[in-house]
Amino acid sequence: MCSYHSRYNEKWLLCKHKKRDTWETAGGHIEIGETPLDDAKRKLFEETGAISSDIQPIFDYWSAYII
Repeated sequence: MCSYHSRYNEKWLLCKHKKRDTWETAGGHIEIGETPLDDAKRKLFEETGAISSDIQPIFDYWSAYII
């Protein structure tokens, strides 16, 4: 799961969730074989329409679930 915090014209960019009545940051699950950077570019395009962006990683978080 990845979350992307975006700014445009000095304002935070949020997306209206299609199933919930909430505003959220762009994000979701990384596809198999996709890098976090590729996922960020894809999600920002899919959820905001952005075709060009300056992506800078802030932190990396990883957690394994044991079932």
